[in-house]
Amino acid sequence: MYRIFLFLFTISNTFFVLANAQNETVVQYKEGLIQISKLEAFIDKSKKLTIEDVKNKKFSPHKTSFSITNSAIWAKIRIENLSDSDSIFLEIKNPVLFDLSFYTVSIDSVFNSLFLGRKYKFSERIIGEVTSFVYPVFIPRASVSTVFMRIDSYTPIHLPLYLGKKELIIKNNLDVVLKMGIYIGVVLIMLFYNLFISFTVKDNSYYYYVVYIIFVG
Repeated sequence: MYRIFLFLFTISNTFFVLANAQNETVVQYKEGLIQISKLEAFIDKSKKLTIEDVKNKKFSPHKTSFSITNSAIWAKIRIENLSDSDSIFLEIKNPVLFDLSFYTVSIDSVFNSLFLGRKYKFSERIIGEVTSFVYPVFIPRASVSTVFMRIDSYTPIHLPLYLGKKELIIKNNLDVVLKMGIYIGVVLIMLFYNLFISFTVKDNSYYYYVVYIIFVG
């Protein structure tokens, strides 16, 4: 009778663990730069909870955007490292967030804490070549860890999340800066060209076009 009870308990516990694992968001990283579109969230209305308080709480599936709130947002992502490196990076492409905290939890142990956001100096960032917030995730190959993020900001909390290696994140940001520079250059050329023409031909329609470029460009 005892063996039957033990067998049934083991089977039920296994199904319970598997069911919980299926409900969690697991991101598998192998190579390249991937975007994360879903996470799990917990709302801390008191804004006083620590990582030790929330790491075992129930999180709910959520998209990567939140409205303006007076609460602190806790988000978590389970990451499975299938790459050839133990070091990958998590990027949040939103440079206006005020207060960010990152933690990695593995086997109920918390490590690799990092505090970022506009609240802190730019020189304290891990990667100074980009304006976004980047967190190094140290996960042994072929293993899974959970990254927790605490976000407290007076702006809308949008979390464009990307996962990849350091050099890919830097390259992607430099490409964006280059494209933006080309766009701004074209706008300035059109602005000064039409300003020059307006002074030359004395046609007021060009002044309107210059104003249009300033506000639309």
